[in-house]
Amino acid sequence: MIYPPKGDAFAARSRYAMKIDFEYEPPYFAVSDTHYAATWLLDERAPKVTPPLPIQKRWEKWKELEGRKA
Repeated sequence: MIYPPKGDAFAARSRYAMKIDFEYEPPYFAVSDTHYAATWLLDERAPKVTPPLPIQKRWEKWKELEGRKA
């Protein structure tokens, strides 16, 4: 890209984007052995937030399924 966007490239398309997403690219975090997430929400300095209900339900279901694999 000749003019890459400032901050997170997906911020403009996310209704959950925070102000920092428009300023800085988010760091990567390992969420499992095979998956990573680029998000400010997992940063230790991030405010603690409750995810929107549909996302929270999917997260709980994923954690339940991960527990069954062990």
